[in-house]
Amino acid sequence: MSEPLLSQEELDALSQGVSDGSIVTDGGLNTQATVSPYDLATGLSTTSINIKAIDLLMERMVRQLRQGLQKALRSDATLSTSPSQLMPYGEFINSLQAPLSINIMRFAPLRGLSLIVIEPDIIFAALDQFFGGPGRGFKQLPEGRLFTATEQRIIKKMLDVLSECLREAWSPVVQLRCEVVGSEVQPEFAQITDNKDLVLVTPLKIQVAETESTIHLVYPLESLKPIRESLQQRIVAGDGEEEMHRKWLSDLSESVENVPLEVRAKLSEIHTTLGEFNQLKEGDTLWFKRPKATTIEIAGIPLFEAEMGASDGQAAVQITHALTSDNAPRRK
Repeated sequence: MSEPLLSQEELDALSQGVSDGSIVTDGGLNTQATVSPYDLATGLSTTSINIKAIDLLMERMVRQLRQGLQKALRSDATLSTSPSQLMPYGEFINSLQAPLSINIMRFAPLRGLSLIVIEPDIIFAALDQFFGGPGRGFKQLPEGRLFTATEQRIIKKMLDVLSECLREAWSPVVQLRCEVVGSEVQPEFAQITDNKDLVLVTPLKIQVAETESTIHLVYPLESLKPIRESLQQRIVAGDGEEEMHRKWLSDLSESVENVPLEVRAKLSEIHTTLGEFNQLKEGDTLWFKRPKATTIEIAGIPLFEAEMGASDGQAAVQITHALTSDNAPRRK
């Protein structure tokens, strides 16, 4: 057994010195200096996770989600995204009102569990339209009401489309594997993380017929830590779609400019009777007064006002002004 570095007498002397203040224990530091607290969670949220990249991924998802819902549910949906928000999980849960379709998801290889929360009114609107209705939703439902088997079938169709579109949207960053782990209707039973932990909530606005609602995608902030470098690279380099979009616009413009159009200048109108029309024969002359101006139509739409005349020995019209919806002649 090794001997102690200090004897008992020396230890007693040190203890006495600390008690009477003769021995300074702060190493010469000013114990009255102000200490600034540092929140590790907040620091991580603002410097390590690129929220803008998540929003770009959601915009990418919306492009395909509308077609997927139309095919699966026979519903024409209008979709838009809102900026993602960081908030404590407890705050998000308290903002929800039961009953809801709260789907607990595993997005491997992301850590932990996530949520897809579907508000009930959009479920009923999609169900109503699926069976030929106008797409009516229901805002107020009895608390504790469970979804029927038919309603759960609609929910499953929506989750299948959402999962497929999420996989496609996230493919530039990570290859997601979406799995439904469970479902709840009461928010307090969907405890995927501690109430104090930060989560990233991405709202997806969806409208079917006259019913507008929200689908919430919820990711625990801890689950995004392993891919934060990939998210940063995604926002810097993009996924190549910008260049494809510019090329698509250029090709579309060139194609549109080469579309043939039929341009007609109305010379005049002649009023006659059915009897006189039936008596017309080859060689007859139809007399009319030459108009001062004429209307130019393209594809049957009046677009310009012009004057009649001649140029290089050929009949011609000279455009004087463009027609607007206010001064365009009405068709009879």
